[in-house]
Amino acid sequence: MTELIQNADRQRPPDTLKQQIVAEEIYVYLRAKKDIAELSSFGKGHVTFPDSNRTIEVSLNPYKDTIFQELSLERGFSKKEIKKGIIILIERRPKRSLKHIALANKKIHAITIQDDGSSPNAELTQEELDAIYVVATLSAIPGRIFDTFGSFENFKKMIKNPDMKGITSLTPLGTLLYDAGLNQYVEGIGLMRKGKMDAGTSDRRAVMGTSSADRSRYYEEVTTDIAAINKTRQTSL
Repeated sequence: MTELIQNADRQRPPDTLKQQIVAEEIYVYLRAKKDIAELSSFGKGHVTFPDSNRTIEVSLNPYKDTIFQELSLERGFSKKEIKKGIIILIERRPKRSLKHIALANKKIHAITIQDDGSSPNAELTQEELDAIYVVATLSAIPGRIFDTFGSFENFKKMIKNPDMKGITSLTPLGTLLYDAGLNQYVEGIGLMRKGKMDAGTSDRRAVMGTSSADRSRYYEEVTTDIAAINKTRQTSL
């Protein structure tokens, strides 16, 4: 049987084998995150860390509001950092915390917004970095699927015995990794790139976030930055 499988694999085109590997890697990642994370729209979601009982909300979408941009300048962020996008972290339990973060040249510029309006510099915990990475990765995955497979159905065909509970449909506990389902996010990417995504487009309002622009490249940049920061932290230990 093993020999037959190996022979079948040899007969498959190299691109098909590559796609199958990519599909399995994405699927394994989604399955690992479906019970601890949830994306409410592109660039926006939360991650729960059971061991520490922390739930961290992440927003990667840029705020175009003039007042927000002016406040960010006053708080020490540069125009370049603001243009790229200020990441917002909100923690509601076990204690409330609000942090604004800019990533540039694989470095972190973070502040904590205090109740009195002050904004001292802040350090990020490993869980906070992980939360940003997870939300950025989940936001980037629909674009990866669309670019590699062309559609969600083609992606799904590459996976052996796929179980999409918690990914495209609710789990028995009522959780769903992507609000509206990953399939809607992948289809949303296609509509965005054709300029056909708007608030009235079917039931896809959930995937829009703050705009109908495709920011897949930015989400990929965030994952790259966080991976580099983590590597630097590990080597300095």
